[in-house]
Amino acid sequence: MKEIQEYQKLAIKNATLILFSKYPEAAGVVYWILDCGCTKMCCVSEKGDPIGGRLLVSGQPMPDQDTIFVCHKCMVDRGPARERTVHQGVVWIQPLGKEHRKFISAKAFGPRSEAIGQAII
Repeated sequence: MKEIQEYQKLAIKNATLILFSKYPEAAGVVYWILDCGCTKMCCVSEKGDPIGGRLLVSGQPMPDQDTIFVCHKCMVDRGPARERTVHQGVVWIQPLGKEHRKFISAKAFGPRSEAIGQAII
């Protein structure tokens, strides 16, 4: 998987704080960084189920402060676009054991997940 850039880490950290404030019961926030630079995120429960909706964090520069940019590829995909994923991970919010984290990661990303134990904040 591709290395996460510093601006992406900051965007994921800020979005995670927003998501956690909306869903304090979440065990973590799963994310997919896509080939266009955008990041799709979703809270997950301790059972590995999604909580709330998905959040799209644009990876594209904004033309000006009053414009909200929606990447064309992401608008067309409407989902995690796993085939366009260049990096994926979990920001763990709740203290969970290694096996519990593996379970949630496998449920979110599949049994051969590379996201086990990753954290940004």
